[in-house]
Amino acid sequence: MAISLECLNLIIPVARIGRVWPGGFAAFWHAHGRQPRLWHDGRLLRDGALHLEQLQLQLAWWQQRGIGLAAGPAHSQDLCVVDSQRGLISSPCDWLELDMGHARARLRR
Repeated sequence: MAISLECLNLIIPVARIGRVWPGGFAAFWHAHGRQPRLWHDGRLLRDGALHLEQLQLQLAWWQQRGIGLAAGPAHSQDLCVVDSQRGLISSPCDWLELDMGHARARLRR
């Protein structure tokens, strides 16, 4: 499966959310799943933004909950930032496969 990308995207493995969110991913989705910027394919969650300021606020929100970017050239295990026009704009994510021609992302097997 794959998730669609739009504008600016925070891509997070569902399993990672399940490890840090009290009650797991199902509890997260129950509490926040009605937000139109969020969608998932069961393996990846997309949290989206239209502009950089909004993206920075959302990134800070995730970091407060224990999910954040890797520092420096390290590979991120928590999340990746993807601009649907320019591609990956954060630390390398070896778990993420991007199809920018179709604006999609999937969890690499």
